[in-house]
Order: sequence, then C-alpha cells, then structure tokens
Amino acid sequence: MAVTRAAQQQQIAQLEQRVADAPLWAFDAGEGRKHFVQLCSPCHQLDNEGVDIGPSLAGSGSNGARYFIENIVDPHAVIGRDYQASLLETKDGEFFSGLIENKTATAVTIRTVTGSVTVPRTNIESLSLGELSMMPSGLLDALNERQQIELLKFLRSL
Repeated sequence: MAVTRAAQQQQIAQLEQRVADAPLWAFDAGEGRKHFVQLCSPCHQLDNEGVDIGPSLAGSGSNGARYFIENIVDPHAVIGRDYQASLLETKDGEFFSGLIENKTATAVTIRTVTGSVTVPRTNIESLSLGELSMMPSGLLDALNERQQIELLKFLRSL
C-alpha cells in the first residue's frame, strides 16, 4: 500500500520532534554507524566502504537532522537528475533499474545496486528515465525508535 504525502509529512514531523527531544548524549553514534552499514551502504559509500551508487553524504551532517529525515522518509520528493533511476527493458523481457553509466552508439551500461550491466542497443526494447529515486521508501521501518535516533545522530556527524 502506498504511503500518502500527508502521512509522510506527519512521519517527518514526528521523527524530527523525537530527535529534538532526545538527549543525544544517551545515544551511541557507533551503533548508528552499524545501522548505516545495514541500511545505507548498499548504495552510499563512506570511507571507501559501501557501494557508490547514491550521492556522497560526506559533509552533509551540517544540514541537520531534518535534511536526512526528509530524504529518508520521502526519497522521491527531490531527486537529483544524476540519481534518477532509468528503466531498461530488453527484448528478452529482462528489466534493469539503475543509473546510466555510459551510452554509446552500440550499447548502454546501467549501474544497478548489484553491479553494472551492459546491454547491446540491438537488444533494448525500451529505455526511459524513471520518476523515482533509486532509494526505496520505508527504510526506517526496519529500525526501532532508538535505532532511528542512533542512525540520525551518526548521519549528523558526517
């Protein structure tokens, strides 16, 4: 079931308030790093670890907790063109979703979460720019309230 924009805005406001009310000294950023590795490193690289498919988060901690909360809760609200997923369908019926790495007259290379795939243009049924971010919605659902605050404390330290 799709989450409504109003529900996302409510979730953002609630989480922002929880973080504002939390005594951050009582939360462990080291645990937050573990949550980052679990949830974020499949697409974001940190200290040369993880996958370099999403934007760099280095230095983004100065944007504050709301920046991260908004982007995690509603990753499709604002998408940088470089991080907008492309959808490629082959004539064989295979589908790939990812970032275009390279286009030539003879082939297209698309970088997915699991790796890069080069498809000859003669085997492409369709190629289009999607309207969604590569980042899935609902990432925070895997964490309890304490873990969410730990993750946000860690992200703010970047």
